[in-house]
Amino acid sequence: MTSTLAALVLVAAASSPWPAIDDAQDVGALPIAGAHDAALIAGVSRPFVLPPIAGGAENATAWFTWLTRVRGVPLAHAHLLRDGEVTRERLLAAAEKARTEVGPGGTLWIVYVGHGAPAPGGDDGLLVGADAQATELSIRERSVAQSQLLAAARGAQRTTVAIFDASFSGMANDGVTPLVPGSQATAPVRRSAPPVATVVLSASDGGTGPLPGHDRPAFSYLLLGALRGWGDVDADGRVTATEALGYAARALMVAQPDLPRAPGARGAPLDVVMAENAREHGPDLAQAVMAARARAAAPPVAVSAPVPAAQLDAREAEYREREIYQSFDRKWLRRDRPEPLTRVDLVDQGRPLAPGAARFLEETSVRQSRLGNPLVWVLPPVGGALLGAGAGVAVGAATPATHQALAYSLAVPLGAILVGGVGTLAISLPLGLSGILSDDDKHRLDNAEHELADAINASERKKLGLE
Repeated sequence: MTSTLAALVLVAAASSPWPAIDDAQDVGALPIAGAHDAALIAGVSRPFVLPPIAGGAENATAWFTWLTRVRGVPLAHAHLLRDGEVTRERLLAAAEKARTEVGPGGTLWIVYVGHGAPAPGGDDGLLVGADAQATELSIRERSVAQSQLLAAARGAQRTTVAIFDASFSGMANDGVTPLVPGSQATAPVRRSAPPVATVVLSASDGGTGPLPGHDRPAFSYLLLGALRGWGDVDADGRVTATEALGYAARALMVAQPDLPRAPGARGAPLDVVMAENAREHGPDLAQAVMAARARAAAPPVAVSAPVPAAQLDAREAEYREREIYQSFDRKWLRRDRPEPLTRVDLVDQGRPLAPGAARFLEETSVRQSRLGNPLVWVLPPVGGALLGAGAGVAVGAATPATHQALAYSLAVPLGAILVGGVGTLAISLPLGLSGILSDDDKHRLDNAEHELADAINASERKKLGLE
């Protein structure tokens, strides 16, 4: 990459002409459309070895936000996997879990944004795990076939809506770099029909990639935009699968005219309503594309000389050493540190960058510590027992001498038991059990950790001049 081109890329990425999709829309009354739904959302930006996918995890998070806050999917039934969490085992486990959580008449949502590869027989597409190595054997073993994931998710739900934003040609998102060095892109895979009442919306088999001037995978970005209202062709506030896919296809035709194939749909029913009360106006596609290309064509605006490509590569390598990422066993790692990062490390580094997330992690850590704290479980009952025994002694001392021995023998142990029990029930149990996290708390905890890690990584990139 030349120095001029590198500077152009930085300028284009800094000011995207495309609207944000990460915020929760104001839909008025509490959404109930998804009250009986469940969801599995997976997105990979930083695989362990394979090429990165700019915005993959961020698109997944945007889908999670829309599904839970706009569609109304219960937080406990929405399973978000990002980066190192996206492994074969966890994808299948989350699919099997989600299928048991769909209520009567509900929809099961599956969203995957990441690398894809052709199955060995060419009869399916593989959803590549973040832990896959750059070999054909590893990709085959550390991936999940689309058909296998759909089968694992098959339950009593009325409809399954699966969205796969991946290229199944065996190439990275840029359409040039092979996932396995030395391999060639293959012809689009042949796939059998999905299970009954299942709609599969997928990006072009032959190539995916970001929109011009934007660092987000195009198909999942545009499809979510369509559900926010951009794709509501008849302006009735409802967006069907047909409308959403049609909008994404039209937008990609404008933004990526050289795309080998348009996105496609399989299964039925394509008239399923995916969004209600969708009133947001989408961008002017032609204007957004022209603005992005004009930025790329314009001379870079810089107060200093452009950074040579070699220096950018060195800085990128330095960033990769400091980058915080999550391993498949949910540990936060940095390549320049032998030991995993603790929650305290994330809070200390990320507090100035994401104070809300840091505060939630600290408060939750304090809560969790109560569950295993011996002082919480020992002091109230022991203190109560001593207080009760003291009260028993006082009762015995106040009893006439003829009955004093009996009073002591009854009042002291009875007082210790009663007051010690009150201490347990009134203090130890409520305080200790408050350390047990609900499913909603666990989701919020995961999101807070990811928010801190993303903020720290963004700060590191800014320090190194990569943003």
